[in-house]
Amino acid sequence: MSEEKKRVAIVSNLSVWAPGVVAPASMERPKDESLDGFVEFMRSQKDIPKTKEEIIANARRDGVEERVIQAFAEIPREEFIHPRLREFSYFDFPIPVVYLSPLDYNPFAYGRSVPKPSYIMRILTQLDTRPSHSVLQLPTGSGYTAALLSRLTTLVNTHDSNYGMFKEASQNFGRLGLNNIHWCPGSPLIVENFLTRFLRGYKFKTILLTDT
Repeated sequence: MSEEKKRVAIVSNLSVWAPGVVAPASMERPKDESLDGFVEFMRSQKDIPKTKEEIIANARRDGVEERVIQAFAEIPREEFIHPRLREFSYFDFPIPVVYLSPLDYNPFAYGRSVPKPSYIMRILTQLDTRPSHSVLQLPTGSGYTAALLSRLTTLVNTHDSNYGMFKEASQNFGRLGLNNIHWCPGSPLIVENFLTRFLRGYKFKTILLTDT
């Protein structure tokens, strides 16, 4: 893809549209969708990578760009994961975003997750971002994808209509010192207005749209 063309990837229900990247439309889920049920389900997993080192080794084998691997190594995924689920931070599996109480809140109810490392690294490799690029990433979700992008580009713009989730993500950005992420919460109408205004007058090199 030439430098003059805008790179766009859309990730929907773990299905990915980007050159050379296809993910399954659904994944196995626990029968008990409480938080405790998810913990039990994850502890029963046997055939997935479960450490950062395994994920990095597999990424190199699969041709993931070294810059993307370095970003993954530098950004602590556990900072974007609920404390009850942090033992699974480096399982190669999407982890539900849990930001509400009580602790038996259904982690799948809102349909958001911290993305599976192997998928998001492949997506970012295919986007071919460069340090001079600016990126629009929507919605913010857990903030993990924006955090990875902040290590790959000069500027990340990210927005989300879910204020509770967005507040937690923005706190993570501040704690990790990710100062090149520009963010704004708002209703779907506010986000739509932002897109209308910025997509008319601002030239993003990359746009990444997800529903996770």
